[in-house]
Amino acid sequence: MVEFTGSLALRGTIVWFTPDQGGRVSGPPLPDYDYDYTATAYVPPRTADNLQAGIALSRFAPGAWRSPAEGLLAASPDARAQHISPGSIVVITEGTRPVGLFTIAEVEPVAAIPLTTAALPA
Repeated sequence: MVEFTGSLALRGTIVWFTPDQGGRVSGPPLPDYDYDYTATAYVPPRTADNLQAGIALSRFAPGAWRSPAEGLLAASPDARAQHISPGSIVVITEGTRPVGLFTIAEVEPVAAIPLTTAALPA
């Protein structure tokens, strides 16, 4: 278990909600090699209304409803500590609307790195 007060590198599985479930109208995102999908997120028991974090997802299958993925989760400076471990679920949101669930398999704290060169460990 890792105390989430900064940034975390995550590996796991992303499942996108269908439009009928309130997910993205255009379906799963279609990232390419030039950019990652970025959004907001929270770790329950937090909610979209209290202390969301920023998330960047990469290495997932473009357009797939379910896929292995990697992510970088960054807490806001005013976030209270919370715990995240394998098995945790991160709710991916666009604004406050949930659009997917990222189930965590691996968690690794990330040292402070400049945003312009942020990357997951190899």
